[in-house]
Amino acid sequence: MKSALYQEWIAEEREEASINRLKIVIAELLIEKFDYVTKEIKEKLNTINDEEILDSLFRKAVRIDSIKSFETLLEKVQKGY
Repeated sequence: MKSALYQEWIAEEREEASINRLKIVIAELLIEKFDYVTKEIKEKLNTINDEEILDSLFRKAVRIDSIKSFETLLEKVQKGY
């Protein structure tokens, strides 16, 4: 049987991996959709560590019409984050 501390550590590691994966997937989606992603977008994405916010950004990235619109959205998120 694993200790509670070990189980908590594993859960935190999984959450961190999921968050990092979401950041990568969002950047890859933007590259696929718009052929590039700016360094600023990557830097701003890396400041967000809330999985729900990243999930929402992913859904918005699917529907958004320009890279500039996504940058504006990220700025709004950061102001409220």
